Amino acid sequence: MAEKDVNVVLEEIFMTENSHYETGREQGKEIAEKQNMEQGVALGVSKGFELAQEIGFYKGFIDILQEKMNSEMNSDSSNLLYTKRAVGVVSSLNTLLDDFCSSAHHLDLMDEDLTKRIEKIQNKFMQAMSLLKLDVSYSRSVADRF
Repeated sequence: MAEKDVNVVLEEIFMTENSHYETGREQGKEIAEKQNMEQGVALGVSKGFELAQEIGFYKGFIDILQEKMNSEMNSDSSNLLYTKRAVGVVSSLNTLLDDFCSSAHHLDLMDEDLTKRIEKIQNKFMQAMSLLKLDVSYSRSVADRF
């Protein structure tokens, strides 16, 4: 009988160790999930802010440029600085930006279409700057100053 008691005691010790291991494992998973969620939210806010700054830069610049282009084209000046192609590209870019901004409140950052839309805006901006012979580009270091 003494031998049975030793086996029972050893089994209880072994079961207690397993129980504590499982409890610790579950607590560790919960803490890791919480920390990952907090880090994920912080990263999402940061990336969203960066995207908003970039799109805001393009939109602000193009709004002013288009206003300037329109006023010069409406003047009596026969020496127009802007080609029809450049005007078309700027107008197209402004439409892309307006569409993007109007749908911004329900964007999914994991959506591949979103990435393509952003790249299309970036490329259209570079095309417009090239056609207008302007040396302007968006830089995160410029945005960090604000």
